[in-house]
Amino acid sequence: MKLFKFLTAAVMMLSLAGGALASEKSDKQAEVRKATQTALAKFYKADPALKAAVAKAPGYAVFSTFGMSFLVGGAGGKGIVHNNKTKKDTFMKVAQASAGVQIGIAESETLFIFKNVAGMNQFVGKGWTAGGTG
Repeated sequence: MKLFKFLTAAVMMLSLAGGALASEKSDKQAEVRKATQTALAKFYKADPALKAAVAKAPGYAVFSTFGMSFLVGGAGGKGIVHNNKTKKDTFMKVAQASAGVQIGIAESETLFIFKNVAGMNQFVGKGWTAGGTG
């Protein structure tokens, strides 16, 4: 009988914890969606032609990042890849590191407009890597 009560209590606790995690995930996704819409509005204001390009494309991605550096640096952020045909959003994270003579704090928003579905799927499946020096 004690085992039954223990198992019942454990199942109830796990179901409550699962609900809380789902709610937390939903809240985080809502924040990313809001940041995406805000970034898109900025992009469209700066270049109104982007709105038509985004609408015609198979999909697009928007990432917001924040980073700090002092000789070495790092940045991270979150974003969405949106498939215009299926209307499906894929939530992704982005991270970067750097080294060299640098100091600063930066916040940025990046828009990718995909030319084809294959490129968008590759981006979602494998990510994206870029680099540079200066």
